[in-house]
Amino acid sequence: MKLTKQLIIYLLLLALLALCSCSGNQPLQARYQAEKMFHEAENALIKAKAFSPILSAHDQAYIANEFNTLVEFCYTQLDKIDSALSPVEFNEFNYITYQATTKLSQIYYLDKDYEKCALITNRLLTEVNIPTIQRAAVYINLGQALQSAGKWDSSYVVYENALEIFSPPLTTTNEIIGSIFNLPLYVFRVVHFINDRATISFELTKAENYYLNLIHDFTGHKLETASRSNLAKLYEETGQWKKELAQLKFLTDPKSKSYTTVLLKTADIFGGKLKKHDTALVLYNHIFDQTTEDDKEMRAILLFKKSLIQIDLGNYDDARTLLHQINKDYPRVYDQSALFQYNLARSFELQNKWNRAEQEYNLLLEKFKGSSESMMTLLYLVDHFRKQKNKSEEKRWFTKAESYFTGLAKSGKGNLLEARALLYSADLYNRNDEFVKSAEILTSVFNKFPNTDPGKQALIKSIRLYSNKLDNPQKADSLLEQLKLTLVKTGVSANSKDLFEN
Repeated sequence: MKLTKQLIIYLLLLALLALCSCSGNQPLQARYQAEKMFHEAENALIKAKAFSPILSAHDQAYIANEFNTLVEFCYTQLDKIDSALSPVEFNEFNYITYQATTKLSQIYYLDKDYEKCALITNRLLTEVNIPTIQRAAVYINLGQALQSAGKWDSSYVVYENALEIFSPPLTTTNEIIGSIFNLPLYVFRVVHFINDRATISFELTKAENYYLNLIHDFTGHKLETASRSNLAKLYEETGQWKKELAQLKFLTDPKSKSYTTVLLKTADIFGGKLKKHDTALVLYNHIFDQTTEDDKEMRAILLFKKSLIQIDLGNYDDARTLLHQINKDYPRVYDQSALFQYNLARSFELQNKWNRAEQEYNLLLEKFKGSSESMMTLLYLVDHFRKQKNKSEEKRWFTKAESYFTGLAKSGKGNLLEARALLYSADLYNRNDEFVKSAEILTSVFNKFPNTDPGKQALIKSIRLYSNKLDNPQKADSLLEQLKLTLVKTGVSANSKDLFEN
């Protein structure tokens, strides 16, 4: 008992000595204060998000103020601390400043206050020393904020600087910095998406050379494999099939997890793009032989791809035999995809068996209501009878399509089904030369679903209508500026991630 009391007294004395030591260490005290402020601000954020994933204006303003106060406190302390005398505390303050600024920039970004987001992110880059991987993320965040603010030229400069600074795009532990590595492909996609013809060719060549140089300089490194993968994507998106095949050949490794995917992609190019049907069939059969009975979905896909080859060759009976085999052996897979039914109908039409084809198309409309294939079929049938100069049938199918798309839009109100149905509806009116109505629908799709692929596609189509059909270049230019703002990729930056992530 006596020993225990002595031990307690001893421990208390140690604690008192430690406290006295801290009280004399201003940088250490300031660091504790910063950590406390960060903890309190983050707790406030977590509590607010627990009630609603979308912060109220009051909560957002309060939490932004908490993090902003912390950020200013950090910069004040960084000015006061002598990095030579207190290197540990100085480095810890750098990191806390990075964390707090990142959180604050996320809040500003979600509030669409891109100017503030860019301002504090740029300050972080210029005034705080942070590790390589975090610094790379900050560059991407800054580029994203500037791009979202409509300053593409400025964001482009930031992206270019990032590529130059982080060359090669590797961490000190030899890991690939994905956000930097993917930048050339991303920039090309942006200019390609907005159809900026003056820069598409330039950015394509630049991206291609970037990855080719990495392949040359890092042969045998995982950076080579990643570069070949991005080159294959680049060639696919620009229709350079032979160049894509050359890269896929290097990526075809039986030991790799992606082996089947790469081989399937290779077969698709041979069959669908280069029309080398025999080579494609050999590859499809090879993949099929590697599968087991449990790989029902893969086997169904392979049989389907072989049926497409037979349709392309004009062997319609053989194509239908393969489609019927899928229905017989893998009925669940068959019933889940409208593609099988669509190509069954198409095989009859291409064989000049229109009555049977129309029956199968009608079955598609009933069985797979709401699918892209069903909506595409309706547009096709309207076009078919227009080409046949069958006015009564054209009008009947036009009315049916109009009603079908309207019904789907209502039943899918607020979700992507509505967006897709409206897109097809706009396409229907466009084909009927009702350009104003089509443009109005497309604009409404973008306004309702601005951050989705259908929304962006709608905006692109409306730009073309105003430019080419409605003779309104001012409106087209205005919409083009909006399009540029939508092209910031979610996922390339911490700003677009969940606020709980560190």
